[in-house]
Formats: sequence, C-alpha cells, structure tokens
Amino acid sequence: MNGTAGRARLLRPGAVYAWLAVLTALELGAVRASIGRGATVALLLGSAAAKAALVALFFMHLRVERRLLHAIVVAPLVLLALFLLALIPDIGRVHLG
Repeated sequence: MNGTAGRARLLRPGAVYAWLAVLTALELGAVRASIGRGATVALLLGSAAAKAALVALFFMHLRVERRLLHAIVVAPLVLLALFLLALIPDIGRVHLG
C-alpha cells in the first residue's frame, strides 16, 4: 500500500462524520423552518435514510463485503417497502373515510 492510499483511508471516517453532521443540521433546519409538514417529513425521512446508508456502508463495512451480505441486508428493506405500500389503502380509508 502506498502512502496516498493509506492517507485516503484515514481521512474517510472524518468525511463520513462531516456528512452525518451536515445531514443532522439539515434535519434541524427542516424542523425549525416553516416549509410545510409534507416537505419536512420528506426531508427527515430522506436524511434518515442517507444517514443509515452512510453508517451501514462505512462503519459496518458493508461497502467491502460480498454480495450475499448485501442481499441479506437489502431483502428486509425491500419487504418493508412492500408492506408499507400494501398499507396505503388502509391508511387512506381510516384517515380520509
């Protein structure tokens, strides 16, 4: 390993921490700003998903793992999305009906 690659590896966690801090500041700004409830919720959910992805990829080392481990992590997320989509008609009926 040459010196440049080792140095880049040492700087990577700091960059991830910086991105996590930026996303947290974005969340705080979204809550304090009056941009509407839907936009606030969308920003918070997107920011939370991005932070979870950063933590999983860099601190849980999923970025360098085999494809099988990726499938084990992604499969429950896909099922969650499908279950949430399946609930949308019921949520509309309860809150709008």
